[in-house]
Amino acid sequence: MRLAALLLMLLVPQSGRAEILVEGSAAAVRLEVTQAPVGEILAALGQNYDVRYRAAIALDRPISGSYAGPLARVVARILEGYDYVARISPGAVDIAYIRERGSAKPASTAASVTKVDLPMSVGALHK
Repeated sequence: MRLAALLLMLLVPQSGRAEILVEGSAAAVRLEVTQAPVGEILAALGQNYDVRYRAAIALDRPISGSYAGPLARVVARILEGYDYVARISPGAVDIAYIRERGSAKPASTAASVTKVDLPMSVGALHK
């Protein structure tokens, strides 16, 4: 009976187990994720490339998929479903603000911005 249970555990994929595989250069990223939270994916990208982010919310929504392309495009696909502002330069992505798409604007963003360094990309803010 124990042997049958052990074989079943080995044959049945472990659900809820996050996996992240990152390969390639910043110009040609290859990313494979299985049930990994968005925050962990961004952290993994930050270990391999120049990716920095700040978020006032927990980025714990798990996603799965295969992503390939330039670093900025891969990051944009990972952040689908979120509103965010990112500064993109060759080989680097700095995400300054992340929130759930359609959520109310937090009070901390009420201050006006007087200076913006270009180039800047506003991702997913258009409808």
